[in-house]
Amino acid sequence: HLAVPREYGLMVVDVWSSLAALEAFEGNEEFRRVLRESGLPEPELRIYPVHNLGWPVDAMPMYR
Repeated sequence: HLAVPREYGLMVVDVWSSLAALEAFEGNEEFRRVLRESGLPEPELRIYPVHNLGWPVDAMPMYR
């Protein structure tokens, strides 16, 4: 997880073990509720494939 302040807002970068894992997190109602209650805008997702992470993704704890 990496969060970087940008001139247009906050950019957050995460690496997911699969598209299904990302979709499960992004669609989670508690995640959506926290965004709404904190006044944050809906995230604009940009999905890029990772070709070489440098360590096995499955060895890292991930959101499920």
